[in-house]
Amino acid sequence: MTLPPLCEVYVLTHDRPSLLARAVASAVVDARSLPSSATVLVVSSGRRPGNLPAGVLLLHRPHLSGAAAKRRFVLEHSTATWIIFLDDDCEVVPGSLVALYAAVGAAGGGADVGAVYPRLEFDGASTLAFDAASASGLTAGMSWLTGPDERFRWGPSALVLLRRTAALEVGAFDPRTFGIPAGGEDVDMARRLELAGWRRLPCSAATVRHTRSTWNTVAANVARARSYGWAESELLRLHPGDGVNRVPSPWRLLQSIAARCRATPATTPSAQPLARRWAMAGIAALYGLAYRCGRIAHAVQHRSPRGLVRRYDWTRDIGRAA
Repeated sequence: MTLPPLCEVYVLTHDRPSLLARAVASAVVDARSLPSSATVLVVSSGRRPGNLPAGVLLLHRPHLSGAAAKRRFVLEHSTATWIIFLDDDCEVVPGSLVALYAAVGAAGGGADVGAVYPRLEFDGASTLAFDAASASGLTAGMSWLTGPDERFRWGPSALVLLRRTAALEVGAFDPRTFGIPAGGEDVDMARRLELAGWRRLPCSAATVRHTRSTWNTVAANVARARSYGWAESELLRLHPGDGVNRVPSPWRLLQSIAARCRATPATTPSAQPLARRWAMAGIAALYGLAYRCGRIAHAVQHRSPRGLVRRYDWTRDIGRAA
């Protein structure tokens, strides 16, 4: 009789070979220290990647569109008790996979633990496009996790340890229950786990580095902002009790963006030229417009104005370091 594996590591990718190589290399080193030396697998929806390290398995699935579809595929086809997902534009800091797994045992045996999240740090050179994304709040939530806090509610799925049966039980990443282009499915999953009684744990001893290179163009961030806007309205549709009334005027919106830019994001030198600050404010406003276009598109498709007059409360019960 062959027992199912205790833990497997899945790296999700689509036609980004250089980023994939970095992500896989970081996962392979850490996976050796996991129980039974956990297997690392690559799920690719693009061209078949080559030159994978020895022992790394490839699941080539061109029909899977988007990270959520890949994650759902893994949940339905794996037999492992625990699944670790890693995006191809991220790198595991040594010791982090072990720390995620150890957090389960430290939580009283972990019988009620559904997910464990690491700290997330952005890595690499920054451009005006990224700084504007930070100023506009587009990266909000990516690095909220700064320490242990039982009020922690959700985290990004760039790197996450999941109890596979719990994720399946609540319908995580299922396109039939969360139909969006991209983004927001990690919030939906964490909310579903919460409602079903599964704990979501932060693990400050684990860190994932997310490259800025995939956030460094205006075009990519405009598309991302539109998807995030759609996702917020979808979250309101699925979890209406999490909404709050807030309809800011265009003037207050511009004031907010300008204030963020004057404050200067942490990634931008405080001595930056005034012209750069104004350029950043303009790009941030463009991201905000794209975000609202996504919400409007969702409202039109679903014939519901809820997404236009209410906002999803992303920060309720999320602990932040003092």
